[in-house]
Amino acid sequence: MLTHLTHDFFYGWSLALNTLLIALIVTKTPSYLRSYSIVLLYLSIVELSTATSSLLIFRRVMSTPTYVINAVCGSCRHWRSPRLCFSLYSMNVAGLVHYAIMIAFCSCYRYYVLASSRGEPHKIRVPYALVPLLDGKELEKAMNESHPEYDLATHREKEMLL
Repeated sequence: MLTHLTHDFFYGWSLALNTLLIALIVTKTPSYLRSYSIVLLYLSIVELSTATSSLLIFRRVMSTPTYVINAVCGSCRHWRSPRLCFSLYSMNVAGLVHYAIMIAFCSCYRYYVLASSRGEPHKIRVPYALVPLLDGKELEKAMNESHPEYDLATHREKEMLL
């Protein structure tokens, strides 16, 4: 319970502060910082989407030898749609990874502006894999084999397994 409250508190602050940052970027950025403000705006939008998805899913991870099973404890579980919750989870993970990469980019941005030529940066295409979701019987079998102490009937109202 305390973990959930702490999570919601910090991600709620993230929503508020990033919304404020977006408003300041749009209204108060001087023209000589316009290019850097676009990077900060982009970073802030990524952080907003990551915080929103994290607030909606709040998950616990229960690993098995074969699968990674997520117990969704956030408000997404009320929608009873494992695909929607999994999509929000995917958006959350992608946002966290993207945010970390953008932090490195922002750290190198000033050096890039000062040291590199005015040539266009290279575009990189990154493929991604589709991950299958386990359905009812398969999910129950995986949970019973690796976490026999987990009572599916008791936890069904509190969390949704993916």
